Amino acid sequence: MNFAFISFNFSYIFSPEGLFIISSAIFISYLFYSFLRSHFKWSFLSFFVFVPISIFFVAKDERTTLVKKIEKRAEKSADVNLLRHLSRIYEYEGDITSAVKTYMKIIQVDPTDEDTLLKLAIIFAQMGNVDLSLHIIQNILKSNPSNVIAKHLYDVLTKIKSGEEEGKKENIKEK
Repeated sequence: MNFAFISFNFSYIFSPEGLFIISSAIFISYLFYSFLRSHFKWSFLSFFVFVPISIFFVAKDERTTLVKKIEKRAEKSADVNLLRHLSRIYEYEGDITSAVKTYMKIIQVDPTDEDTLLKLAIIFAQMGNVDLSLHIIQNILKSNPSNVIAKHLYDVLTKIKSGEEEGKKENIKEK
């Protein structure tokens, strides 16, 4: 599997975008500090608390801009790696619907991509759609019976499925 981790690169600080983010954050922090100092008599040390907070908010806005750029680039091209990164960003942000849509685009480009199919199966299982997840896993195992992750996931999902069926039978007996 190819995992993309969001990492911090110190060379980014000295790029024009990095310097803009830092200077914007310091300026916003100063404005906020000035307001609080004039109304609540805060000390100068509180200014150093607001700088990291402002950097976070400015960097968050910059991140949404970068995600929009990736989305535009992904729409124009059928680059599977770019789509994978975009889907992981969506998952990280908690936007599962967009992540699933992006994974489906990957499957349209490469229907045999087992990593993406496994990821979809896991997401569907987490959402409670065990039947669809089992169907995806069975298709993976048909094409590649030696996929250990798919075998393990299939075993787990069949146990979950049998547990659900036993629970339904018990509910029917109780009624």
